Amino acid sequence: MHLKDSRPAGVEPVYSPSGYQWRKNYYFSSKDASTNYFMDRLSKGRSIYEYEVKANNLGTFNSGITTIESMYDPGVNARSTNTILTIVP
Repeated sequence: MHLKDSRPAGVEPVYSPSGYQWRKNYYFSSKDASTNYFMDRLSKGRSIYEYEVKANNLGTFNSGITTIESMYDPGVNARSTNTILTIVP
């Protein structure tokens, strides 16, 4: 499974490792505009994948869209909705 979380323009990750990092049961990689998670399987039910970001610009931004898809069958996929993020001083 590949989970791609696109970030809004007004934030940047606090922890930005180079390359791929192994955590609990998945790999993750942080890029300029997104964070990617790669896992062998996704258990039934609810899963939470999170990382810390900090604001680097003031304003109103569209949140990035998060997508998940099977690497073996791209027809199995889903995506999140867009939300508005407002950063104020």
